[in-house]
Amino acid sequence: MAVHGLGGDAINTWTHPKSKAFWLRDFLPQQIPDARIMTFGYNADAAFGQSTADIIDHAKCLLASLVDKREEPEVNKTPRDAEWRKY
Repeated sequence: MAVHGLGGDAINTWTHPKSKAFWLRDFLPQQIPDARIMTFGYNADAAFGQSTADIIDHAKCLLASLVDKREEPEVNKTPRDAEWRKY
């Protein structure tokens, strides 16, 4: 699970600005062929405001997304069989 940092984005953080190569899709699967690779996006500006509740809410959302993903029938497929998705 790739999670971007402050000011980041679920796709652009992992994409080379000139070549537009998306590391998580274009390179990582070659290095770890049996991995299930996902990225999680959230509003980083809102997440790190004055309240820790925002951080906890994003963490809960990430965990709920992972639980939901594991319950999908597609989870038993190999990464090569599954289409690329942003969560």
